[in-house]
Amino acid sequence: MLPSAEVPFLSSGWEALDRLLGGGWPAGVLTEVVGRGRTSLALAAVRQAQSAGQPVAWVDGPGTFCPPTASVDLAHLALVRPPRTAGAATGARAATRCWLAGDLLLRSRAFGLLVLDLPPCRPSLAVCFRLARQAAAARTVLLLLSEAESGVAGSAAGVAVLVRQQHHDWSRRTLPPPPALELTLRRYRGGASGACVVL
Repeated sequence: MLPSAEVPFLSSGWEALDRLLGGGWPAGVLTEVVGRGRTSLALAAVRQAQSAGQPVAWVDGPGTFCPPTASVDLAHLALVRPPRTAGAATGARAATRCWLAGDLLLRSRAFGLLVLDLPPCRPSLAVCFRLARQAAAARTVLLLLSEAESGVAGSAAGVAVLVRQQHHDWSRRTLPPPPALELTLRRYRGGASGACVVL
């Protein structure tokens, strides 16, 4: 369920996306962001939260968070990296550690924004609903990142966004410009879905 009017939104960093979302990323709602370009959206959200003085946490399930290129205030970012080892069974254990870390951070009620970057393992729907309940209780903006374009949170997500990259034509004599991000709003409780915006 989307938050009521008194619950704040966190600006995404793009006016067009904020309009699409009805004000920005909603607090107290599990928002799932999938596809290529999801990390760029999450890092922009971190910058917005830090500019607003909100504490931020990032759970790096895949182990791909790169501090030198993140362009965020690392001194004011709680970065959690659950241990990872090879193998399917140990991969599932690492994923469980990732979800438990997210749950504990939400229970702390200490963060305005939590980015939960999931490893390839798929969480159960019960885990997603538990995270959604904790986000609602904490009134935290919860961004759940997944590489699976089909999504993993199902009906537990109040908002679901698919991100695709659009690459531009460019001359081989210059560096290519950064790709544009095409966002499709797949799920939005209380509002229209299926709308698109290009950033």
